[in-house]
Amino acid sequence: TTPNMTNLIEVENTTDPLNIYTGNSKLRNISKHYMYLLYQANNPEKETNFSTRLTYNTTVNAIAYAYTYDRTTGIRRYRPQNVDGNYLLAADINYSRPLDKRKRLTLNTITHAKLDHGVDYISEDAAIAPIRSSVNTWWGTETLRLNYKLGKHSIGAKGYIGYGRSTSSRED
Repeated sequence: TTPNMTNLIEVENTTDPLNIYTGNSKLRNISKHYMYLLYQANNPEKETNFSTRLTYNTTVNAIAYAYTYDRTTGIRRYRPQNVDGNYLLAADINYSRPLDKRKRLTLNTITHAKLDHGVDYISEDAAIAPIRSSVNTWWGTETLRLNYKLGKHSIGAKGYIGYGRSTSSRED
């Protein structure tokens, strides 16, 4: 993907005096790569389903809006910059099966886990060029569903829990 044309123009945009944008004519094309491995096992006779999916996505030459923040004036200066190191790792497991002989009561569970590694540039001192910053965001969820078939209709209950956490080695 080519960078947005307005990001390539090296003109300072001071429309908002507290957020000043400057282009970068040296931006390179962005390349995104998506890979996944999927396994499925279904048994129509027993009405059981199992699947698992592992995913890896990465972006080469992603566009980061590197910025410096001047604490004395409150002015932020942004400049697009290519950055490598952004990736996503994810795993999903989906399982369902009837719990009774008449196959009216069905349990479904979906487990999801994800690590999103984001890279950017930032500086909290106007005199220092933006420094590479990395953030790891962990996310996990569990969804449980219990359905009961009543002829052409069904009734069910769903429970969901999620946990997320973001960490970075930056102290500020």
